[in-house]
Amino acid sequence: MNRHGVVIVVVLMVIVAMAVGLVAMISDVRGQSDTVFAEIERSSQRLAARSAVLALAEEIWADRDRVLSGKLPGVALTEQILLSEEGSSWERTLMALSDGRTIEPMSARLDCNNSSREQLERLLSDHVGAAEAIVAGRPFRSPGQIAGVLRRADISEDELPGVLSLLTVSSWDAPVRSGAGGQGRGEARGRPGGGGDAPGSLSSHGVAMFEQLAAGDFAPSTRGELVRRLAADAVPMEDWDVLLDTFDIGSEAKRFGLIDLNHASEDALATLPGIDATVAKRLVDLRETLTPDQRLGVVWPVSEGIVDVETFAGMVDRLTMRSLQYSFRVRVSSEHGEDEDFETVENGLDRSASQVVVEYEVVVDLSGTRARVVYVREVTDERWKVRPEKPESTKEAEGEESDILILGGDAGSADGAEPDRGEVKEPAASESGPARGWGRWLVGQGSSEDSDGV
Repeated sequence: MNRHGVVIVVVLMVIVAMAVGLVAMISDVRGQSDTVFAEIERSSQRLAARSAVLALAEEIWADRDRVLSGKLPGVALTEQILLSEEGSSWERTLMALSDGRTIEPMSARLDCNNSSREQLERLLSDHVGAAEAIVAGRPFRSPGQIAGVLRRADISEDELPGVLSLLTVSSWDAPVRSGAGGQGRGEARGRPGGGGDAPGSLSSHGVAMFEQLAAGDFAPSTRGELVRRLAADAVPMEDWDVLLDTFDIGSEAKRFGLIDLNHASEDALATLPGIDATVAKRLVDLRETLTPDQRLGVVWPVSEGIVDVETFAGMVDRLTMRSLQYSFRVRVSSEHGEDEDFETVENGLDRSASQVVVEYEVVVDLSGTRARVVYVREVTDERWKVRPEKPESTKEAEGEESDILILGGDAGSADGAEPDRGEVKEPAASESGPARGWGRWLVGQGSSEDSDGV
Protein backbone atom coordinates (compact mmCIF):
# COMPACT_ATOMS: atom_id res chain seq x y z
CA MET A 1 0.00 0.00 0.00
CA ASN A 2 1.36 3.39 -0.97
CA ARG A 3 1.66 6.36 1.32
CA HIS A 4 -1.62 7.95 0.14
CA GLY A 5 -3.55 4.77 0.94
CA VAL A 6 -2.17 4.64 4.47
CA VAL A 7 -3.17 8.26 5.07
CA ILE A 8 -6.70 7.59 3.87
CA VAL A 9 -7.07 4.56 6.18
CA VAL A 10 -5.77 6.53 9.16
CA VAL A 11 -8.15 9.40 8.42
CA LEU A 12 -11.08 6.98 8.15
CA MET A 13 -10.15 5.38 11.48
CA VAL A 14 -9.98 8.80 13.14
CA ILE A 15 -13.37 9.71 11.69
CA VAL A 16 -14.90 6.44 12.94
CA ALA A 17 -13.39 6.98 16.40
CA MET A 18 -14.74 10.52 16.51
CA ALA A 19 -18.16 9.29 15.41
CA VAL A 20 -18.20 6.63 18.12
CA GLY A 21 -17.15 9.21 20.71
CA LEU A 22 -19.80 11.63 19.48
CA VAL A 23 -22.50 8.96 19.70
CA ALA A 24 -21.39 8.08 23.23
CA MET A 25 -21.37 11.75 24.20
CA ILE A 26 -24.84 12.29 22.73
CA SER A 27 -26.14 9.22 24.59
CA ASP A 28 -24.60 10.47 27.82
CA VAL A 29 -26.09 13.93 27.33
CA ARG A 30 -29.48 12.40 26.58
CA GLY A 31 -29.21 10.21 29.66
CA GLN A 32 -28.36 13.22 31.79
CA SER A 33 -31.20 15.14 30.17
CA ASP A 34 -33.64 12.34 30.97
CA THR A 35 -32.38 12.30 34.56
CA VAL A 36 -32.83 16.05 34.89
CA PHE A 37 -36.29 15.81 33.35
CA ALA A 38 -37.24 13.03 35.77
CA GLU A 39 -36.06 15.14 38.72
CA ILE A 40 -38.03 18.12 37.48
CA GLU A 41 -41.09 15.95 37.01
CA ARG A 42 -40.74 14.49 40.49
CA SER A 43 -40.35 17.94 42.00
CA SER A 44 -43.47 19.06 40.14
CA GLN A 45 -45.36 16.08 41.55
CA ARG A 46 -44.34 16.89 45.10
CA LEU A 47 -45.09 20.59 44.74
CA ALA A 48 -48.55 19.74 43.42
CA ALA A 49 -49.07 17.29 46.28
CA ARG A 50 -48.00 19.85 48.88
CA SER A 51 -50.36 22.36 47.35
CA ALA A 52 -53.13 19.79 47.60
CA VAL A 53 -52.28 19.11 51.26
CA LEU A 54 -52.41 22.80 52.15
CA ALA A 55 -55.60 23.32 50.15
CA LEU A 56 -57.23 20.38 51.93
CA ALA A 57 -56.17 21.77 55.31
CA GLU A 58 -57.87 25.06 54.48
CA GLU A 59 -60.94 23.23 53.16
CA ILE A 60 -61.23 21.31 56.42
CA TRP A 61 -60.71 24.54 58.38
CA ALA A 62 -63.59 26.13 56.47
CA ASP A 63 -65.82 23.44 58.00
CA ARG A 64 -64.56 24.03 61.55
CA ASP A 65 -67.96 25.15 62.85
CA ARG A 66 -69.32 21.73 61.91
CA VAL A 67 -66.32 20.04 63.53
CA LEU A 68 -66.79 21.96 66.79
CA SER A 69 -70.34 20.60 66.97
CA GLY A 70 -69.12 17.01 66.94
CA LYS A 71 -69.48 16.20 63.24
CA LEU A 72 -66.88 15.18 60.69
CA PRO A 73 -65.78 17.81 58.17
CA GLY A 74 -67.23 17.57 54.70
CA VAL A 75 -64.51 17.49 52.03
CA ALA A 76 -64.86 16.81 48.30
CA LEU A 77 -63.57 13.37 47.32
CA THR A 78 -61.78 14.57 44.19
CA GLU A 79 -60.88 17.97 42.79
CA GLN A 80 -58.85 19.22 39.85
CA ILE A 81 -56.10 21.47 41.18
CA LEU A 82 -54.20 22.45 38.01
CA LEU A 83 -54.66 22.40 34.25
CA SER A 84 -51.75 23.48 32.05
CA GLU A 85 -51.85 24.98 28.56
CA GLU A 86 -50.17 21.84 27.16
CA GLY A 87 -53.08 19.70 28.34
CA SER A 88 -51.57 18.27 31.53
CA SER A 89 -53.90 18.11 34.50
CA TRP A 90 -53.35 17.51 38.21
CA GLU A 91 -56.09 16.01 40.33
CA ARG A 92 -56.16 15.28 44.04
CA THR A 93 -58.16 12.38 45.44
CA LEU A 94 -58.85 11.45 49.05
CA MET A 95 -58.09 7.76 49.48
CA ALA A 96 -60.54 5.46 51.26
CA LEU A 97 -59.31 4.19 54.63
CA SER A 98 -59.81 0.66 55.95
CA ASP A 99 -63.32 1.46 57.23
CA GLY A 100 -64.37 3.21 54.01
CA ARG A 101 -64.05 6.75 55.35
CA THR A 102 -61.74 9.25 53.68
CA ILE A 103 -60.97 11.31 56.77
CA GLU A 104 -60.43 10.00 60.29
CA PRO A 105 -60.78 11.76 63.66
CA MET A 106 -57.66 11.18 65.75
CA SER A 107 -59.54 11.38 69.07
CA ALA A 108 -61.40 8.24 67.99
CA ARG A 109 -58.12 6.41 68.74
CA LEU A 110 -56.12 5.96 71.92
CA ASP A 111 -53.38 8.55 72.47
CA CYS A 112 -50.05 6.71 72.96
CA ASN A 113 -48.36 9.67 74.65
CA ASN A 114 -51.11 10.60 77.10
CA SER A 115 -53.40 7.63 77.76
CA SER A 116 -52.94 5.79 81.05
CA ARG A 117 -51.14 2.48 81.31
CA GLU A 118 -54.46 0.89 82.33
CA GLN A 119 -56.17 2.12 79.16
CA LEU A 120 -53.38 0.79 76.96
CA GLU A 121 -53.42 -2.56 78.76
CA ARG A 122 -57.16 -2.91 78.19
CA LEU A 123 -56.89 -1.97 74.53
CA LEU A 124 -53.93 -4.29 73.88
CA SER A 125 -54.91 -7.13 76.21
CA ASP A 126 -54.38 -9.69 73.43
CA HIS A 127 -50.75 -8.61 73.01
CA VAL A 128 -48.72 -9.31 76.13
CA GLY A 129 -46.12 -6.66 76.82
CA ALA A 130 -47.31 -4.20 74.15
CA ALA A 131 -48.78 -1.67 76.61
CA GLU A 132 -45.64 -1.73 78.74
CA ALA A 133 -43.49 -1.23 75.65
CA ILE A 134 -45.52 1.81 74.61
CA VAL A 135 -45.31 3.40 78.06
CA ALA A 136 -41.56 2.78 78.17
CA GLY A 137 -41.11 4.13 74.63
CA ARG A 138 -42.71 7.52 75.25
CA PRO A 139 -42.55 10.18 73.91
CA PHE A 140 -43.57 9.32 70.34
CA ARG A 141 -43.43 11.73 67.41
CA SER A 142 -44.75 9.59 64.56
CA PRO A 143 -46.70 6.39 63.83
CA GLY A 144 -43.46 4.88 62.57
CA GLN A 145 -41.90 5.19 66.01
CA ILE A 146 -44.93 3.47 67.56
CA ALA A 147 -44.67 0.71 64.95
CA GLY A 148 -41.01 0.17 65.79
CA VAL A 149 -41.77 -0.27 69.49
CA LEU A 150 -44.60 -2.70 68.72
CA ARG A 151 -42.35 -4.76 66.44
CA ARG A 152 -39.83 -5.10 69.23
CA ALA A 153 -42.72 -6.19 71.47
CA ASP A 154 -43.22 -9.13 69.07
CA ILE A 155 -46.30 -7.78 67.25
CA SER A 156 -46.22 -9.55 63.89
CA GLU A 157 -46.37 -7.73 60.56
CA ASP A 158 -49.82 -9.25 59.95
CA GLU A 159 -51.14 -7.92 63.27
CA LEU A 160 -49.40 -4.54 63.14
CA PRO A 161 -51.82 -2.61 60.86
CA GLY A 162 -54.80 -3.56 63.03
CA VAL A 163 -53.04 -2.52 66.24
CA LEU A 164 -51.82 0.77 64.75
CA SER A 165 -55.37 1.59 63.61
CA LEU A 166 -56.35 1.81 67.30
CA LEU A 167 -53.56 4.22 68.27
CA THR A 168 -52.48 7.78 67.57
CA VAL A 169 -49.43 9.84 68.47
CA SER A 170 -51.36 12.60 70.20
CA SER A 171 -54.80 14.21 70.33
CA TRP A 172 -56.06 17.22 72.23
CA ASP A 173 -59.08 19.46 72.61
CA ALA A 174 -59.19 23.25 72.74
CA PRO A 175 -61.05 25.28 75.40
CA VAL A 176 -63.73 26.50 72.98
CA ARG A 177 -67.46 25.91 73.18
CA SER A 178 -69.42 23.39 71.14
CA GLY A 179 -72.59 25.47 71.38
CA ALA A 180 -74.44 23.36 73.96
CA GLY A 181 -77.51 25.16 75.26
CA GLY A 182 -77.40 27.74 72.48
CA GLN A 183 -74.05 29.27 73.45
CA GLY A 184 -71.79 30.82 70.84
CA ARG A 185 -69.98 27.95 69.15
CA GLY A 186 -66.25 28.57 68.95
CA GLU A 187 -66.21 31.13 71.76
CA ALA A 188 -63.61 30.64 74.48
CA ARG A 189 -64.75 28.84 77.59
CA GLY A 190 -64.57 30.78 80.82
CA ARG A 191 -62.61 29.89 83.92
CA PRO A 192 -64.07 29.51 87.41
CA GLY A 193 -63.85 32.91 89.06
CA GLY A 194 -63.90 34.71 85.72
CA GLY A 195 -67.43 36.10 86.02
CA GLY A 196 -69.88 36.29 83.14
CA ASP A 197 -73.59 36.01 82.44
CA ALA A 198 -75.48 32.75 82.83
CA PRO A 199 -76.76 31.14 79.59
CA GLY A 200 -80.49 31.66 79.19
CA SER A 201 -81.16 27.94 78.74
CA LEU A 202 -80.22 27.08 82.34
CA SER A 203 -82.78 26.19 85.00
CA SER A 204 -82.84 28.01 88.33
CA HIS A 205 -80.62 25.30 89.85
CA GLY A 206 -78.29 25.59 86.87
CA VAL A 207 -78.10 29.37 87.24
CA ALA A 208 -77.25 29.01 90.93
CA MET A 209 -74.39 26.65 90.07
CA PHE A 210 -73.21 28.96 87.28
CA GLU A 211 -73.05 31.88 89.71
CA GLN A 212 -70.97 29.86 92.18
CA LEU A 213 -68.55 28.88 89.43
CA ALA A 214 -68.39 32.35 87.89
CA ALA A 215 -67.70 33.94 91.27
CA GLY A 216 -65.05 31.38 92.15
CA ASP A 217 -66.97 30.20 95.21
CA PHE A 218 -66.73 26.69 93.77
CA ALA A 219 -63.60 25.95 91.73
CA PRO A 220 -63.42 22.24 90.89
CA SER A 221 -60.06 20.87 89.80
CA THR A 222 -61.59 18.19 87.56
CA ARG A 223 -64.74 17.76 85.52
CA GLY A 224 -65.52 14.67 87.58
CA GLU A 225 -65.62 16.82 90.72
CA LEU A 226 -68.04 19.19 88.99
CA VAL A 227 -70.31 16.30 87.92
CA ARG A 228 -70.51 14.96 91.47
CA ARG A 229 -71.43 18.42 92.76
CA LEU A 230 -74.09 18.84 90.06
CA ALA A 231 -75.66 15.54 91.10
CA ALA A 232 -75.46 16.39 94.81
CA ASP A 233 -77.13 19.78 94.26
CA ALA A 234 -79.89 18.23 92.12
CA VAL A 235 -79.00 20.31 89.07
CA PRO A 236 -81.06 18.89 86.16
CA MET A 237 -79.03 16.82 83.68
CA GLU A 238 -80.29 19.10 80.91
CA ASP A 239 -77.99 21.74 82.42
CA TRP A 240 -74.90 19.56 82.77
CA ASP A 241 -73.67 19.82 79.19
CA VAL A 242 -74.22 23.59 79.22
CA LEU A 243 -72.12 24.05 82.36
CA LEU A 244 -69.41 21.64 81.17
CA ASP A 245 -69.26 23.54 77.89
CA THR A 246 -69.30 26.97 79.56
CA PHE A 247 -66.35 26.46 81.89
CA ASP A 248 -62.83 25.24 81.24
CA ILE A 249 -62.07 23.01 84.21
CA GLY A 250 -58.48 22.07 85.01
CA SER A 251 -55.07 23.68 84.95
CA GLU A 252 -54.01 23.00 81.34
CA ALA A 253 -54.88 25.14 78.33
CA LYS A 254 -55.29 22.01 76.20
CA ARG A 255 -56.77 18.69 77.29
CA PHE A 256 -54.80 15.70 76.00
CA GLY A 257 -55.60 12.05 75.43
CA LEU A 258 -59.38 12.47 75.22
CA ILE A 259 -61.66 9.92 73.55
CA ASP A 260 -64.21 11.20 71.04
CA LEU A 261 -67.54 9.92 72.34
CA ASN A 262 -69.26 10.56 68.99
CA HIS A 263 -66.79 8.66 66.79
CA ALA A 264 -64.61 6.28 68.85
CA SER A 265 -64.79 2.55 68.25
CA GLU A 266 -66.07 0.04 70.79
CA ASP A 267 -62.46 -0.97 71.49
CA ALA A 268 -61.46 2.61 72.35
CA LEU A 269 -64.57 3.28 74.46
CA ALA A 270 -64.00 0.06 76.41
CA THR A 271 -60.74 1.51 77.77
CA LEU A 272 -62.61 4.17 79.74
CA PRO A 273 -62.86 3.69 83.52
CA GLY A 274 -65.96 1.65 84.40
CA ILE A 275 -66.74 0.70 80.78
CA ASP A 276 -66.53 -2.86 79.47
CA ALA A 277 -67.12 -4.27 75.99
CA THR A 278 -70.87 -4.71 76.56
CA VAL A 279 -71.38 -1.11 77.71
CA ALA A 280 -69.15 0.16 74.90
CA LYS A 281 -71.36 -1.60 72.35
CA ARG A 282 -74.46 -0.01 73.89
CA LEU A 283 -72.84 3.42 73.62
CA VAL A 284 -72.01 2.89 69.94
CA ASP A 285 -75.51 1.60 69.17
CA LEU A 286 -77.24 4.44 71.02
CA ARG A 287 -75.25 7.33 69.59
CA GLU A 288 -76.70 6.67 66.14
CA THR A 289 -80.12 7.66 67.52
CA LEU A 290 -79.06 10.86 69.30
CA THR A 291 -80.37 14.30 68.42
CA PRO A 292 -77.92 16.97 67.22
CA ASP A 293 -78.31 18.76 70.57
CA GLN A 294 -77.34 15.63 72.51
CA ARG A 295 -74.22 15.20 70.38
CA LEU A 296 -73.07 18.69 71.40
CA GLY A 297 -72.13 17.31 74.82
CA VAL A 298 -70.89 14.24 76.65
CA VAL A 299 -73.66 13.74 79.22
CA TRP A 300 -75.91 11.43 77.18
CA PRO A 301 -74.36 8.16 78.48
CA VAL A 302 -75.66 9.00 81.97
CA SER A 303 -78.81 10.89 80.95
CA GLU A 304 -79.86 7.92 78.77
CA GLY A 305 -79.22 5.48 81.62
CA ILE A 306 -76.30 3.53 80.15
CA VAL A 307 -73.98 4.42 83.07
CA ASP A 308 -74.62 5.76 86.56
CA VAL A 309 -73.47 9.12 87.86
CA GLU A 310 -70.39 7.80 89.65
CA THR A 311 -69.20 5.88 86.58
CA PHE A 312 -69.74 8.96 84.45
CA ALA A 313 -67.87 11.15 86.94
CA GLY A 314 -64.97 8.70 86.79
CA MET A 315 -64.65 8.87 83.01
CA VAL A 316 -65.76 12.40 82.08
CA ASP A 317 -62.21 13.80 82.31
CA ARG A 318 -61.26 11.39 79.50
CA LEU A 319 -64.15 12.38 77.23
CA THR A 320 -64.72 14.84 74.43
CA MET A 321 -67.56 15.08 71.93
CA ARG A 322 -65.35 15.93 68.93
CA SER A 323 -61.95 15.58 67.34
CA LEU A 324 -59.81 18.55 66.36
CA GLN A 325 -57.07 16.53 64.65
CA TYR A 326 -57.85 14.67 61.43
CA SER A 327 -55.89 12.20 59.35
CA PHE A 328 -56.29 11.53 55.64
CA ARG A 329 -54.42 10.14 52.66
CA VAL A 330 -54.33 12.23 49.53
CA ARG A 331 -53.23 11.06 46.09
CA VAL A 332 -52.22 13.63 43.51
CA SER A 333 -52.09 12.34 39.95
CA SER A 334 -51.23 13.93 36.63
CA GLU A 335 -52.25 13.10 33.09
CA HIS A 336 -50.05 14.41 30.28
CA GLY A 337 -51.70 15.89 27.23
CA GLU A 338 -51.50 14.23 23.81
CA ASP A 339 -49.49 17.11 22.33
CA GLU A 340 -46.83 17.10 25.05
CA ASP A 341 -43.35 15.77 24.36
CA PHE A 342 -43.11 13.47 27.37
CA GLU A 343 -40.67 10.56 27.10
CA THR A 344 -41.44 7.39 29.11
CA VAL A 345 -40.78 3.70 28.77
CA GLU A 346 -44.36 3.35 27.57
CA ASN A 347 -43.66 5.76 24.70
CA GLY A 348 -40.94 3.42 23.46
CA LEU A 349 -43.43 0.55 23.56
CA ASP A 350 -46.02 2.52 21.56
CA ARG A 351 -48.25 2.90 24.60
CA SER A 352 -49.75 6.01 26.14
CA ALA A 353 -47.84 7.68 28.96
CA SER A 354 -48.79 6.27 32.35
CA GLN A 355 -50.43 8.33 35.08
CA VAL A 356 -47.94 10.02 37.41
CA VAL A 357 -48.93 9.60 41.07
CA VAL A 358 -47.69 10.80 44.45
CA GLU A 359 -49.45 9.99 47.73
CA TYR A 360 -49.18 11.52 51.21
CA GLU A 361 -50.46 10.65 54.68
CA VAL A 362 -51.39 13.84 56.54
CA VAL A 363 -52.61 14.98 59.96
CA VAL A 364 -54.24 18.41 60.30
CA ASP A 365 -54.87 20.22 63.60
CA LEU A 366 -57.87 22.55 64.00
CA SER A 367 -57.42 23.44 67.67
CA GLY A 368 -55.81 26.84 67.12
CA THR A 369 -56.69 30.00 65.22
CA ARG A 370 -55.91 28.45 61.82
CA ALA A 371 -55.35 25.06 60.26
CA ARG A 372 -51.98 23.49 60.98
CA VAL A 373 -50.43 20.56 59.14
CA VAL A 374 -48.65 18.70 61.96
CA TYR A 375 -47.61 15.52 60.14
CA VAL A 376 -46.84 14.62 56.53
CA ARG A 377 -45.36 11.39 55.20
CA GLU A 378 -44.97 10.34 51.59
CA VAL A 379 -46.45 6.86 51.13
CA THR A 380 -46.32 6.61 47.33
CA ASP A 381 -44.07 3.54 47.38
CA GLU A 382 -45.40 2.01 50.58
CA ARG A 383 -47.26 -0.83 48.89
CA TRP A 384 -43.99 -2.17 47.40
CA LYS A 385 -41.91 -1.98 50.57
CA VAL A 386 -41.04 -5.20 52.39
CA ARG A 387 -39.88 -4.99 55.99
CA PRO A 388 -37.94 -7.65 57.87
CA GLU A 389 -39.72 -9.15 60.86
CA LYS A 390 -37.03 -7.74 63.18
CA PRO A 391 -34.61 -4.95 62.23
CA GLU A 392 -30.94 -5.82 62.57
CA SER A 393 -30.32 -3.21 65.24
CA THR A 394 -32.22 -0.73 67.33
CA LYS A 395 -30.25 2.17 65.88
CA GLU A 396 -31.03 1.09 62.33
CA ALA A 397 -34.67 0.56 63.21
CA GLU A 398 -34.98 4.01 64.73
CA GLY A 399 -33.70 5.46 61.48
CA GLU A 400 -36.39 3.63 59.53
CA GLU A 401 -39.09 4.53 62.01
CA SER A 402 -38.43 8.28 62.01
CA ASP A 403 -40.64 8.59 58.98
CA ILE A 404 -41.95 12.03 59.62
CA LEU A 405 -41.89 15.48 58.10
CA ILE A 406 -43.29 18.30 60.19
CA LEU A 407 -44.46 21.55 58.72
CA GLY A 408 -43.52 23.87 61.54
CA GLY A 409 -45.99 26.71 61.10
CA ASP A 410 -49.56 26.95 59.86
CA ALA A 411 -50.95 25.54 56.64
CA GLY A 412 -49.03 28.09 54.64
CA SER A 413 -45.56 27.14 55.82
CA ALA A 414 -44.87 23.85 54.03
CA ASP A 415 -41.47 23.04 52.69
CA GLY A 416 -39.58 19.85 52.04
CA ALA A 417 -40.90 16.34 51.65
CA GLU A 418 -38.14 14.06 52.80
CA PRO A 419 -38.45 11.75 55.82
CA ASP A 420 -37.18 13.29 59.03
CA ARG A 421 -34.46 10.92 60.18
CA GLY A 422 -32.88 13.26 62.71
CA GLU A 423 -32.94 12.78 66.44
CA VAL A 424 -35.51 14.63 68.52
CA LYS A 425 -33.83 16.64 71.24
CA GLU A 426 -36.03 16.61 74.32
CA PRO A 427 -36.10 19.66 76.61
CA ALA A 428 -35.65 19.12 80.31
CA ALA A 429 -38.84 17.97 82.04
CA SER A 430 -38.78 21.03 84.28
CA GLU A 431 -38.89 23.26 81.20
CA SER A 432 -41.65 21.62 79.22
CA GLY A 433 -43.56 19.06 81.24
CA PRO A 434 -44.67 15.81 79.56
CA ALA A 435 -43.92 15.39 75.86
CA ARG A 436 -47.20 15.30 73.98
CA GLY A 437 -46.93 16.55 70.41
CA TRP A 438 -46.37 15.30 66.90
CA GLY A 439 -42.97 15.68 65.29
CA ARG A 440 -39.91 17.61 66.37
CA TRP A 441 -41.56 20.12 68.66
CA LEU A 442 -43.39 19.74 71.91
CA VAL A 443 -46.77 21.33 72.28
CA GLY A 444 -46.24 25.04 72.78
CA GLN A 445 -42.72 24.85 71.32
CA GLY A 446 -43.40 24.99 67.59
CA SER A 447 -41.81 27.29 65.09
CA SER A 448 -40.83 30.77 66.15
CA GLU A 449 -43.48 32.10 63.79
CA ASP A 450 -46.34 30.55 65.72
CA SER A 451 -45.57 29.43 69.22
CA ASP A 452 -49.03 28.33 70.29
CA GLY A 453 -49.30 25.31 68.04
CA VAL A 454 -47.75 21.92 67.68
